[in-house]
Amino acid sequence: MVGLTLNQVLANIAQSMPAALAVGVVDTCTGMLLGVETRHDYPQDLLDLLAAATCDLFQGHHVAKIEALFGQGQDTEDEDGSYYREVVIISTNVVHMFVRGRICSDEVLVVVTRLEANLGMAIAMTRRGLIEVEAAT
Repeated sequence: MVGLTLNQVLANIAQSMPAALAVGVVDTCTGMLLGVETRHDYPQDLLDLLAAATCDLFQGHHVAKIEALFGQGQDTEDEDGSYYREVVIISTNVVHMFVRGRICSDEVLVVVTRLEANLGMAIAMTRRGLIEVEAAT
């Protein structure tokens, strides 16, 4: 996927995942949504809230405490100091997957799918999508 823009990559990820509702990349340093592809016209307020929640998941005050407690005396942190790499949240109707970038740990790929998605396949496709996103950014 050499030469594709971030938005093209996000569109490809969304199209390759049959149950995908939204795919985006969040910069956790700024809280900005760097790109997004959705199947519906979601209001910008909702997308901004998703970006803010993503920042809280990976950099919130309580997360830092948890990382410090679980990481004590263990070699569990990456070189950039981050502990959590992936978060999957299953709600009543949807699955949210958050995957921290491997090259730039401040960027998080967010994929939202309908609940009926095959969870294992969705996780695998999200991980593959991260490689494509990192090639475009």
